[in-house]
Parts: sequence; C-alpha cells; structure tokens
Amino acid sequence: MEGRVASETSDSSNWILLTVPHANCPANAPEASHLCDSLSNGAAECIYEEKLLGNKVRVLKPFIPVDTPRTICDLNRKNARENPYRKGLLDFVKSNTKEILFVLDVHSYPDDHEPWKDYLLVVLDDSVEGRERPEIYSEEFVRFMNSTGTRTLLARGKNNDIHEQMRENGKKSFLLEFNEALTADRERLREICRFVLLWFNTLVPV
Repeated sequence: MEGRVASETSDSSNWILLTVPHANCPANAPEASHLCDSLSNGAAECIYEEKLLGNKVRVLKPFIPVDTPRTICDLNRKNARENPYRKGLLDFVKSNTKEILFVLDVHSYPDDHEPWKDYLLVVLDDSVEGRERPEIYSEEFVRFMNSTGTRTLLARGKNNDIHEQMRENGKKSFLLEFNEALTADRERLREICRFVLLWFNTLVPV
C-alpha cells in the first residue's frame, strides 16, 4: 500500500488522521514553481509530535505518499481515487471507521500568495451540491484559531477531493493550509500545532 500511516494504533478511539498528499517534492524543483507543499509534511509531523496534558485524542503518524509527486498525479483530485495512495487511505478509514474522529488534509502555500499572505492558516471547505455554507465545525475551528491570535481564513475550496471523499464516508474533514512563512519560525509553528490539537480535543464528547 502506498503511503505511510501509524503502526502504533490501539483500541482507543478518537483518532486524528493526517493526510499530506502534496508532500513529495520533485528533485531540483524550482522554489517558485510550487510543485509541492514544502511545509505540509513538517506541519503534519508537528501536530503528530505535539504533547498536550489531558489529551483525549490520538494523532496518527501522517499518511504520506511514498513516491508520487504532484507533477505525476495530483492526489487531491477525484481522478486520483484509483491511485494506490488514495485507495490505501480509503481502505484504512473504512477499516477503522469507529476509531477515526477527524481526517485533516494538510497543505501549505507560499508566503507571498496574494489572497492569503496576511494569514497563517487557511481552511478550505469545498461546496457540495445542495450546501450553501461550510460545515459548522469548519467555522468553529476558524473562530477558535482566531481567538488564539492565529490569523485564520475560511475560504471556499474547489475540487479538493480527499476531504470530500472522507465526508462521503461519514468522517469530519477539511483542508488546512499553512503559510510557508512559518518554515522560518518553528516556535510559532509549534504553538499553532498545539492550538490545533486543543481544538481537536473539543470534538470529544464529555
């Protein structure tokens, strides 16, 4: 199965699954080309490694493509559903559906990307037929992150198929973009990862 996911699963529930479809960077890719999301793997690993006192969720090791760069196949599109990475992801979710609480699709964007450059995080919530607004939990996440002083934008995405497929299979999910300016500020990145983990804990019923 292409991809890597946690082997240290347990009988506990409330798993958080992190997908990182654009983490594989082609060799010698020009920095300005954005042929991969240069911070996505680091951001996902940051969330995975974050420790939180009283933590009620289990973050699984990020599910990362082994050898499929974006130039070969965009793994976040519907036509990639038959790719081994996507098939392995869906099989894992179906096999562990009771345990998985949320699927977070992790991406990153260049710090000079004009629409988003003033934000540290952007949530993309694709519209689906018959739905005029984002999922309530997407809005709640954005409110929570902004309350921590982390400038976060909620935007309508398009053709982002991983979180749509996860929703089709009954999982809460959205796409989260990290500003690549955080590459140079690892302390701030760790702080943001802690806030993300705190928000995941709010999803666990008391």
